[in-house]
This record gives sequence, structure tokens and C-alpha cells, in this order.
Amino acid sequence: MSIEQTSQRNRRLRKKLFVGEFTVYVFEVSLQLKEMSLDAFEQFVDEFIDVIEANHLVLGGSGDGTCQFRGIVASEKRYASATEEDRQTIKSWLEKQPQCEAVTVGALVDMNDVF
Repeated sequence: MSIEQTSQRNRRLRKKLFVGEFTVYVFEVSLQLKEMSLDAFEQFVDEFIDVIEANHLVLGGSGDGTCQFRGIVASEKRYASATEEDRQTIKSWLEKQPQCEAVTVGALVDMNDVF
């Protein structure tokens, strides 16, 4: 059951629960990387984080250390959402990286539906 479906909420609770006009949108990133050393993987992740931070986004995720990485990208600002432009920027950067064999950038979704 969705948080919004449970009952009508006042503005303070909608804000606290990130629903209604306070809904925050995020997107998922999933990567299949070429075989590489742990050092090369860490360098790639550091460069990826630099791109994320340069676009005022945050990234949460994990990888297996060499081949796969999966994460969620969100705006660094409270009550702000990632945008379609953010999705395209990250997707474009990832697709240009020679380390990436497969890149999947998901649609914008309500962060309450992700967790």
C-alpha cells in the first residue's frame, strides 16, 4: 500500500513523508563492467562520483568489486528531485566510458517506491 493511500495528511506530514507536492524522484543506474583490477574499478568509481557531484547529485549503491555496479541517483538538495536532464547526462557519460559493457539508466521514480 502506498504511503499516499493510507489517509489524507496535513502539509507537515506530507513533507516529512516526501509525498504529494514533496515527492522526490530518483533513478536507478545499473552497470556491467569489463573485467578489471580492483584499482581500476576504484578509479572508475571515483571518476563516476566526480561526475555525480559536479551535477549536484548523490549516489548510493554497491558493486561486486570488479564487474557489476548498481545504484540510485538523487538530487543533493533536500526535497529536490533528479531530472530527465540529469538522467541523460549520467547515461551519456556512462555510455562513453570504455570500462562499461552495458549501461541501464532507469526512469525517474518516486523514492518511496525504491526503498
